[in-house]
Amino acid sequence: MLSHFPCIFSFFIYFLNFFLVSVRGSYLRRRARRSLQESCLLCRKEETLYMRCWRKQNKTKKSSVGLFLTPTMS
Repeated sequence: MLSHFPCIFSFFIYFLNFFLVSVRGSYLRRRARRSLQESCLLCRKEETLYMRCWRKQNKTKKSSVGLFLTPTMS
């Protein structure tokens, strides 16, 4: 049983990493969508301004997305 412990532990770390990243990603997408709707409410009338707002919002979203855990292969 102890010989399988590193394998089980690494699987647990990868599962935890996947879960945290997916939860955080969905939260960030929801938050970005909400703030995009709030900040670009007036921009919807003109498509170019809306695209400019969306691009600016997308840049900030990409910079804030990161991984919680980065497990290493042993």
